[in-house]
Amino acid sequence: MTPLARRLPRELKHNLGKYLGIFLLMCGSIALTSGFLLAAHSIGRLIDGMRDEYAIEDGRVTTSFEATDAQAKAAEDAAEGVGGVTLYKNFSIDATIKKPAGDDGTRRTLRTYAHRTEVDLASYCEGAEPQADDEVAIDRVFATNNDLAVGDTVELEGRAYTICGIMTQPDSQALFLDNSDFTINTVTYGVAEVTDTGFAALEDAGGAPTFTYSFAFNNRGLSVADRTDAEKDMVDALTDADARVDDLIDADSNQGIGYARDDVDGDSAMWTTLLDIIIVIMAFVFVVLTDSTIEEESAIIGTLLASGYRKREIVLHYLTLPAIVGILAALLGTALGVSVFTEPMRNLYYGSYSLPP
Repeated sequence: MTPLARRLPRELKHNLGKYLGIFLLMCGSIALTSGFLLAAHSIGRLIDGMRDEYAIEDGRVTTSFEATDAQAKAAEDAAEGVGGVTLYKNFSIDATIKKPAGDDGTRRTLRTYAHRTEVDLASYCEGAEPQADDEVAIDRVFATNNDLAVGDTVELEGRAYTICGIMTQPDSQALFLDNSDFTINTVTYGVAEVTDTGFAALEDAGGAPTFTYSFAFNNRGLSVADRTDAEKDMVDALTDADARVDDLIDADSNQGIGYARDDVDGDSAMWTTLLDIIIVIMAFVFVVLTDSTIEEESAIIGTLLASGYRKREIVLHYLTLPAIVGILAALLGTALGVSVFTEPMRNLYYGSYSLPP
């Protein structure tokens, strides 16, 4: 060991408080950031794969009345120029949900669909899809926030249903009652599935259906411009066929589909910027600390230069300790982020968004 290397332990001991503070700050910052970025990356990959895995719609059109077969055919024919499109009935009822006992009186809405098998396929976390006419599967986040579990009994529009499953729907990753809302609502709004007969029973009980038709283009690689033009042609065709169109929402404009991904991307950019700022601050702190050390040991440095040490060797000596502290903090912080903080960071999103397991 060279004489200069023997001085490193003494320098560390002399500035232990400073280096320890820097080490803990760097380690903690890197642990949180790496844990979040890894969690965000995995969630982003999951969301990106949902379009094909769960047959997410390319858009939806809502009519005032149920469209006839001829009107639906006219809309499909209007998109032949871009490879064709398929319309799917995706009717829903905004049903009032109550607990038979212990309900606090707060109005809660469960947007209930007949079980879907062709588009916007649900992913079940617990239990199974509804089989009996008095069974209902409800959204995972809504169930968690309202202390509901498989086997519980609830009332939809005054009719008793047993919760048979806890699931997520790919077109309701973020729970927005209306697409124009500014914030998600995970306490008083959720989504659900029942059987076809159970849906008809809800309608008989007074539930007013919303006549929504989800559509998926045969060519799922269409550009936004081509898709927008085709959607306009579909609306014109429906109108010409005497269907009253209330609304059309492209998947890119549907907050239930795209909001979660946008939030993950925005948070990732924020955390990356924060890490960059912390790195710059730490570099400045190391410069100040090293400069202070050099000022204190100026006489020793003069002696070392007189003894034949080159300037390069002395510079490397005073950079060694900050470099070691920084590298160790980065390595430990990354290890902690991957092993300890990734799961809690991922749970933050799973507590807000209805994502599949």
